[in-house]
Amino acid sequence: MSRAVVVTIFLTSIMAHDCAFARASWGVYTQIESVTYSEVMSIDGFIDNFSGTLEVGQSALTHDLAEIGVQYGPWRVGRVLRYDYDLAFSYDTALLNYQIERGQILDAMLPRDIELAVEHLRSAGIRVARSFSIRPGLSVEMGLSWLKSQQFYSGSLQVNTNRGALNEEAIARIEGLAPEYKSRVDDIETADDLVVLGDELLQVSADIREVVVTSTLQGVADYYYYEPALREDERDEFSDVALFGPRGEGFTLDVALRWQINARWGMKLDIRDWYSRIVWQNSPATTASFTATQAAIQALDMFDQFVEQDIIRRFSGQFFQATNSENPDDPAAVVPDILAELRTANSSINVRNERFIQKLTSQTRFSTHYTPGSWWAISGYVEDYHTYTFWHVRADFGQWIGVEWYPDVQAFGLELYHRLAKIRLVTDSSDVSSAKYLSLVAAFSWYF
Repeated sequence: MSRAVVVTIFLTSIMAHDCAFARASWGVYTQIESVTYSEVMSIDGFIDNFSGTLEVGQSALTHDLAEIGVQYGPWRVGRVLRYDYDLAFSYDTALLNYQIERGQILDAMLPRDIELAVEHLRSAGIRVARSFSIRPGLSVEMGLSWLKSQQFYSGSLQVNTNRGALNEEAIARIEGLAPEYKSRVDDIETADDLVVLGDELLQVSADIREVVVTSTLQGVADYYYYEPALREDERDEFSDVALFGPRGEGFTLDVALRWQINARWGMKLDIRDWYSRIVWQNSPATTASFTATQAAIQALDMFDQFVEQDIIRRFSGQFFQATNSENPDDPAAVVPDILAELRTANSSINVRNERFIQKLTSQTRFSTHYTPGSWWAISGYVEDYHTYTFWHVRADFGQWIGVEWYPDVQAFGLELYHRLAKIRLVTDSSDVSSAKYLSLVAAFSWYF
């Protein structure tokens, strides 16, 4: 659906109804809405480099909005600031990050399934909304936001292990190469000897790739970004790619429905970002893939130590007159390339700038309420944030206080409200610093 079509539908729906300006009144309003959830540990721990206690989980999210504006009758125009982050991952991903942040020793032979998907946008802009009545008891509000941004991520990473039996005989064969070639180093007397050894080691690396083990690693990364997350900026071959500072702009469309079915029953439906389109004209993008045997991973560790300690250090002053030499016959260019040749086997990476259209994940809230009397009511809610769906129940008393309970995340909420103002807090812990779920709403309005 093109931008023109969406805007046309929006404007047509507005113009199809009377504005009722004769009964309109001016007002100002401001509101802050925030919901944050971390399934694997406390929110503070998740933000602070995984410093909390790790639990089983597969998602984290935060959606924050601040808006201030004016209202005239059914129209609202305001300035908005937004921060949206949806993160879906496997437990192996969380565990690996947890171990890395603590400096724990990682077992390269341990089967892992690393999966990560992210949708992130920090933005600011203008929002225009209009509410109108379809018939008594049924009303709709449509809101159109024009947003600009310089910070985003959108994409995925997968590293999957084919869990099979390792070829222990092949691993032993590869590990046995180290003593053999260490003894060869002692026989090196000239630069030509070093070149010969380098050629043989290149053949060894080819043999390693031919070793077939039944456990393999396969990885794919495909993402767009405002700054690189995989150290693309540290590689000279991507120096001509603009890796920082893209600019994006576009719109989102929101829809809200209110239906008072009868005197006791009613329902509400709110869909934020029902349709969205953020255009990045010159976005950095990375697509990468690799396939490796786990035996080769062990061999890489061996060759790292072997080349670093037994060749480069020993002969750096004797034969190596330059590093990163452009002369392929220079000994300085032969041995260091062994690891590079190993690491690039069966892998590819493409880093570029291109036009990218980001579509935000929609946020949906549905509720139904029952009002048996004038002083109390009960409601049931379902909130879907793409990576996680919450449900909760609520009871209202005296038209000024609401109490909420989220069974799935064990969170308790309290809201105090008035015709002109409200404040709401929901958390799963009395100590906010250890909370995994935290939601805050504050709103104020004044009419002249």
